[in-house]
Amino acid sequence: CTWRGISCDDDGNLVGIDLRNNNLTGFFPARHITNLHTLQSLILANNSLSGSIDYILFYKTKLLSHIDLSMNQLNGAADILVSPAAKYVNFSHN
Repeated sequence: CTWRGISCDDDGNLVGIDLRNNNLTGFFPARHITNLHTLQSLILANNSLSGSIDYILFYKTKLLSHIDLSMNQLNGAADILVSPAAKYVNFSHN
């Protein structure tokens, strides 16, 4: 894992994505997040991502404890049980 904003554990598994303030545009790839079984932190704040926040898909990410999708152009309903391991969730300013 030598990419900027990407973190891996000692075994090379993806555990963190931090691409805040990167001028990302387009649709938020919610359905692909569930394929990241080892993901613990997802920070995509302050970009221009659009689309829906589908909390049912997030619930399938059993290790995801830190989610920050604030300051984008997302919509949809969020559930307090967005992820079983969630400790921090920020969907504000969407």
